[in-house]
Amino acid sequence: MKKTVFIYFSYSGDNDKLAELFKQQLGCDILKLEPMTEYTHNSIKILFQGGSESIRKKSPELKSYHFNSADYEAIIIGTPVWAWTFSPPLRTFMLENEIKNKQIYLTCTHRGSPGNTIQNLREFFSDNEIILTKEIHAPIGEKENIELFFEEVKIKLNKKDNE
Repeated sequence: MKKTVFIYFSYSGDNDKLAELFKQQLGCDILKLEPMTEYTHNSIKILFQGGSESIRKKSPELKSYHFNSADYEAIIIGTPVWAWTFSPPLRTFMLENEIKNKQIYLTCTHRGSPGNTIQNLREFFSDNEIILTKEIHAPIGEKENIELFFEEVKIKLNKKDNE
């Protein structure tokens, strides 16, 4: 199987659950993006704070992390949907790291509508091969909903490995 990393931001814990499943199912590396200034845990305020940052395309400073795209052949991206697009911490990561000629898997978790999240991510990763996308309705608890997704990722990672 190709050397793979799951890069994600999690606010409500849904993408943390996905990270754990990716680690168990694929044995891939995990990179959790954490903003220097933690987001509020007030459900009303986060709608304004996170939504406003997303709409204005803000890029919050992230806590220190190590990532070298040359170490990976496949990259899985995970984000919650904020204001119908990907989260600001993921924007920061994408602006800080040049990722080209990789096999990319995109996933977003949402509690209503995924909006244009996947399409917006596709645009950021246009210099790569988008292998698979998945919009996951949260909260994540029903494994049946995502088990097929993990199986498809495994098959595609192995298939691409054998080509």
